This record gives sequence, C-alpha cells and structure tokens, in this order.
Amino acid sequence: MMCKNRIETASLKVKGIKMATWDIPSNIITVIYNPKKVEIKSLQRALSEIGHDTPLFKATEQSYNSLPKCCLYKTEKVH
Repeated sequence: MMCKNRIETASLKVKGIKMATWDIPSNIITVIYNPKKVEIKSLQRALSEIGHDTPLFKATEQSYNSLPKCCLYKTEKVH
C-alpha cells in the first residue's frame, strides 16, 4: 500500500491530473487528466523521479534506492 499511496500522490501533484488509481496486481495506473494542461510524459517523468521506471523514463539509482524496501521491484540477475 505504501507504493500505491506514493504513486497516486505523486501523480496528483502533476498539474492537469484529476484522478489517479494504481492497480497493484497489474502495475497499471489509470488516470483522468486534461490533455490541454498536461502530457502523459509529464506523469511518467514524475513517477520516475520518485523511483519507478516507466516506458519513457528510468528512475535514477538514487531515487530507486530511496524507495522503502517493500517497494523495491528490480531483481538482481544471477549468472
């Protein structure tokens, strides 16, 4: 739930986003937004800034590492 709250809160801080709901099992966010005020890439940028990769933007290592342990989603590759 920590991730859900953080993702939805960060989404709503983007001007033009009216509603944001993140579905945990599917990892899909549903938003209602005004396309005259915001482009979806602005939402993706905001999510990457709080530590989550999106199709357009990758989170920095610093922002990813600042996530609570329960929200870490990357797995280490074993050779």
